[in-house]
Amino acid sequence: MDALLVVDMQNACIEEVKRFRIEQVIAQINSLIGHFRSRDQLIVFIQHEDDSPEFSSGSSGWQIHKTIDCQPHDEVVAKSYNDAFIHTRLADLLQQHSIDRLVITGCATDFCVDCTIKGAIAQGYDVIVPDDAHTTADRPFVSAEKLIAHFNWNWAELMTVQQKIAVISTRRYLQVVNQ
Repeated sequence: MDALLVVDMQNACIEEVKRFRIEQVIAQINSLIGHFRSRDQLIVFIQHEDDSPEFSSGSSGWQIHKTIDCQPHDEVVAKSYNDAFIHTRLADLLQQHSIDRLVITGCATDFCVDCTIKGAIAQGYDVIVPDDAHTTADRPFVSAEKLIAHFNWNWAELMTVQQKIAVISTRRYLQVVNQ
């Protein structure tokens, strides 16, 4: 069974730094949320939390961004490391719901999204990465667009022993699962 992970789509991540194609990424994530909700499948919002002013629990920056369709009944998992599996209840939650494949989206491609994808593989999950449903910012020596292209390529080429990882568009994923 699939579960959707929405990583760090919080005010501090979206409003304080310009993110590549953020409006399109939000639209794709919300499309996936709608799909998962219509099938009563697990949706987990991963929320970064630490002692900094922007990510302290309850602060404005810590809140899930208003454009993301997070509902009160959705699961929220707090994390303080880039990998959402480290010292969180995520693995237990996924096991309780008999999840074997994760669809991973969110921010930032080159930090928390990447670490969570690799953490999921290490935990034994198959992973789908919608290539148009994650984002990042420009970095000092490389553009966000190039980073995203690099990580999409890297994940698609990732060699695993047993787990599968696929990098496809949101549209293609929805076509396949709706057949």
